[in-house]
Amino acid sequence: MNVYFFTSNFEIIKELELAGFDGVLHTYNANNINAFINIAKNISSETKMKHMVAVRPYTVSPQFLFQIDKAFNELYKKNILQINFICGWIKESEKDVKGIVGSVNDYSTSIERSNYLIEYIDVLESSNNQSIDYYISVTNQFTFDSAVKNNSKIIIDYSHFKAKLYDIKDKKVMVGLNGADKDGVLFSQEDLLKILLELESSGIEGVFFGSGERNVIDHVIELVKKYKKRDFSSHLLEDYGKLDT
Repeated sequence: MNVYFFTSNFEIIKELELAGFDGVLHTYNANNINAFINIAKNISSETKMKHMVAVRPYTVSPQFLFQIDKAFNELYKKNILQINFICGWIKESEKDVKGIVGSVNDYSTSIERSNYLIEYIDVLESSNNQSIDYYISVTNQFTFDSAVKNNSKIIIDYSHFKAKLYDIKDKKVMVGLNGADKDGVLFSQEDLLKILLELESSGIEGVFFGSGERNVIDHVIELVKKYKKRDFSSHLLEDYGKLDT
């Protein structure tokens, strides 16, 4: 199962790559540096990690996204770029930018932005040049139904996975986790390993950990090292039928 971390900090990304992480997610904020430029500036042809970039569909056209994807493929001769389509939670500090000049922007309702996402994915899927590796962040039944219409890969929160909010059987799914609770208290390594094994046994193809303070990052890095080395206690492996894997 692939493991990602939520960060755009390339000092941390270097540590993650050495620790065996498979990729990172780059968040979206209208006031941040452009993630595509930042990635291109900081990676080389030796890069192995995937870089998944969060995109609000109404802020960039499918044509332009195809161009970006093609540029990365030609520059690095490998598919390292992924896209995470989000409807987005709009911060007050972003509303001065307004997204784009058009009928759907940062002032639009969540339903309007979700409907735009549906149309956007239809355009991507209908294009003869479609090659973009993308996931759709699912936060409700509406976006889930929209995503599975094209058999799109999806991202859901672990709480939604546990609550069985969606029928994810035979779907390509990535699940979001945290290494600590909302007060910053670290979850135990054993509890997190149990979660990873639970997800793996359920056919989940990837997980990503949310960002956090330095102690959370270190905690997650050590966890992933154990997971990648299959450094589990025997009773954990027995519980999930993974003793011989």
